Amino acid sequence: MSVRVKAGGGLVLTFWPWHFTTTIVKCAQKTHAGRGVLGLECRFTQQNAAKAPWPSSILPPTCLVHCYPAAVVLVINRSYRETLNLPSLPLLVLQGKLFHDDQPSPVSSILVRVCEILLPYKESQRSYSCCRERVSPSDSSLCDCFRFSEGVQGMAGGFRDKRQPFRFSSIAIAILIGISLACVFAFFFPHGLFSSSLSVQSRRIGKSILRIGPSCESPERIKMLKSEIVSLSNKNSELKKQVRELTEKLRQAEQMKDNAQKQVLVLGERHKAGPFGTVKGLRTNPTVVPDESVNPRLAKILEKVTVQKEVIVALANSNVKESLQVWFSNIKRVGIPNYLVVALDDQIAEFCKSNDVPVYKRDPDEDIDSIARTGGNHAVSALKFDILREFLQLGYSVLLSDIDIVYLQNPFDHLYRDSDVESMSDGHTTMTAYGFNDVFDEPAMGWARYAHTMRIWVYNSGFFYIRPTIPAIELLDRVAHRLATQENLWDQAVFNEELFYPSHPGYDGLHAAKRTMDMYLFMNSKVLFKTVRKDAKLKKLKPVIVHVNYHPDKLARMKAVVEFYVNGKQDALDRFPDGSNW
Repeated sequence: MSVRVKAGGGLVLTFWPWHFTTTIVKCAQKTHAGRGVLGLECRFTQQNAAKAPWPSSILPPTCLVHCYPAAVVLVINRSYRETLNLPSLPLLVLQGKLFHDDQPSPVSSILVRVCEILLPYKESQRSYSCCRERVSPSDSSLCDCFRFSEGVQGMAGGFRDKRQPFRFSSIAIAILIGISLACVFAFFFPHGLFSSSLSVQSRRIGKSILRIGPSCESPERIKMLKSEIVSLSNKNSELKKQVRELTEKLRQAEQMKDNAQKQVLVLGERHKAGPFGTVKGLRTNPTVVPDESVNPRLAKILEKVTVQKEVIVALANSNVKESLQVWFSNIKRVGIPNYLVVALDDQIAEFCKSNDVPVYKRDPDEDIDSIARTGGNHAVSALKFDILREFLQLGYSVLLSDIDIVYLQNPFDHLYRDSDVESMSDGHTTMTAYGFNDVFDEPAMGWARYAHTMRIWVYNSGFFYIRPTIPAIELLDRVAHRLATQENLWDQAVFNEELFYPSHPGYDGLHAAKRTMDMYLFMNSKVLFKTVRKDAKLKKLKPVIVHVNYHPDKLARMKAVVEFYVNGKQDALDRFPDGSNW
């Protein structure tokens, strides 16, 4: 005999066929008709029932066994099974007590086991014993055993009444158990039993480690675990930093690959012109071969502070000490590692060292040092063209920066690197920043009164990216020479003249590639205070830098920019006029 679980929760007992008489079948039907103990539900078809060798009055036409709430033992012989074309005959037993009997058993053994299932109560023990003693293969014994008086009546009549309240009480108990378990799990697992959040799991692990008491771990063990946590956190931060650096290297490598391919196409062997629209000239000039003999001390410093041979460089003296502090504080906050201050006096050199700021103090040079000690903004600004030349000769690209600049993002993430010079513009609109066709009107000319001119506002010589190329170094030499030999010149004006003036009789223009930076990412203070702060959409844009070049109250406006973009103070810029009061 085998047992399997029924979908409704009962058990199905299957008896392998052996020879029995139909007496048990008759007794089962008789018991069902007489006492209502055994509920029979039919599953045989009318056609199969018609072939059965017993009368249809004994078993209904669609009869098989289903128990509510007791059990039915229905055994037929081999010929009946074959007549009904059934592989086995199922028996349903409520109460869930199962037993195995893999070998064919006599009828008496089967009925005794059925009695063990049906009569678990004390008041049924007497009937159980009687049943066990009286079981025999005879028809009358089997019928009597099926209808033993007290035990079966307890199943037939009283059993149903006794079990019904118990059934409801069992459901109530199951509900209470479920609610209790839910409360326990909610207390011990507030984030869910199978939470997929790695951060929650890591916090649990970290807290569990930190909560280890002296009874479980020694203080030395706790200290070691804490140090391991700190070490893993540092390693995680370092890995994130490496990922950022590798991503930037990959982007730059793709840029350099593209530029190198263009150089090969132009500087390599000659080619025929391609189809219309496919021909492009060389925009990116090759870099120079580095020459460390120019300044070995500076070369060693740059090896330590640069990233991908790029560095932000600023010149400063003691006159701009407060602005310098705002400058490098925001660079540190953004997380820009590659920057360097060229100190023009000893006080600034010491100030940078005390604030852990990379600094370079040039070797004494009387001409430069005299200007550096006493010169104003424009005079100091003019020195940068002499000083920058050494950086380019050493093979480094320089993002030159004035001190009156607030850094809000890493500018190296927003460069194209396809030109000799990339510069921010002093223009305050897209037309003035990127160029426009300006029509000059001269009525006296009559028919030819209108003359078209090309206009663009100047590049800002206080913030530009310059690559170590021959045209870039030539630009620095030209500007430095004119500032040194001609009086009353403004370095920014000379910078733009040399960069934009074309060749003409008596003058050879500079053949340098140039690019204008995005005016809303690399923003001057005129754009910010005249346009951006008054536009709801533009106010949501976060620039890379803000250069306070249009206003003399530089320090106050720099701090206001930090309050607005960094600390989120929406009215930080409101108190300032568009221009200046003097």
